Amino acid sequence: METSFEEASQLAERFLLFSVSDNTVRKQTEGYGGAQATLEEEWKQAAEDIKGMETREQTLKPHAGRIYASMDGAHVPLHGEWRELKTLCWYKVEQIHPSYPQNHTLKRRRALANAWENRVISKPGT
Repeated sequence: METSFEEASQLAERFLLFSVSDNTVRKQTEGYGGAQATLEEEWKQAAEDIKGMETREQTLKPHAGRIYASMDGAHVPLHGEWRELKTLCWYKVEQIHPSYPQNHTLKRRRALANAWENRVISKPGT
């Protein structure tokens, strides 16, 4: 996508509701571009540094855990038109020892059953 600095200035004024000169847009664009080029050069040099990579591998520590995400969407009618409902869920999972999956599942089911039985549910009208 190519946009002139003058056109970018007009877009900024339209969306940000204040004027920015095309020269300011040019200076900022060149500044950010230069910073990005410097950063990419540092990444490139770090990727080619074999000794540095070996040292980094030795100092890496295991992560505390993994976080998972799931997303889903559904179309629902709302005031005569269809809208999309999006749901995002973040969660962690328990680590299960491979030789005890049945025991773990049984304990988990019992814990869920106990939690459900101990739950107080108010009935409508009470």
